[in-house]
Amino acid sequence: MVGARSRARWVAALLLAAVFGGPAAVRAESLTMGGSGWPLGIMRELAAAYSRRHPDVSITISASVGSAGGIRAVLGGTFDPAFVRPAEGREIMLRHGVLPADGADG
Repeated sequence: MVGARSRARWVAALLLAAVFGGPAAVRAESLTMGGSGWPLGIMRELAAAYSRRHPDVSITISASVGSAGGIRAVLGGTFDPAFVRPAEGREIMLRHGVLPADGADG
């Protein structure tokens, strides 16, 4: 099982690659992000570092709204990207219309 620290490193690496490595046409003047609470601290640090290097870009990291709230915010246009945890067993089963008979969550 992947630990929280390892997940945070992956998220940080992906964000850095997306922000620093993307083509100029994709870069925005402002980004609003949020979602699950566990990566917010490191995302704030990365946003501050990026803003120092690119003062013309505004990055807003919202308070935690949870994974489901982050997904809703992206779909509604409030967040650009969202930080979400992977779907768990019960959520995957519900997506496919299957309920566990024994009450287990996956």
